[in-house]
Amino acid sequence: MVINIVVKTNKKENSISYDKSTDIYTICTNKPAVDNKANKEIIKIVSKHFGVSPSNVIIKRGLKSKNKVVEIND
Repeated sequence: MVINIVVKTNKKENSISYDKSTDIYTICTNKPAVDNKANKEIIKIVSKHFGVSPSNVIIKRGLKSKNKVVEIND
């Protein structure tokens, strides 16, 4: 499965929400967008939300962008 996400960093707590009308997930993380910290936290949040191992979550596009394409393998 491939999903589109928008990332908001430096928030108080981690959260994930889904907008059906745009088919985009919004992920808020308390990590900064420095030294890949936010990307690692995003992988943890997505894996927990979808119930898969973090090794099954891959950021396909947008490593340095707030808009990302993420692939989730079962």
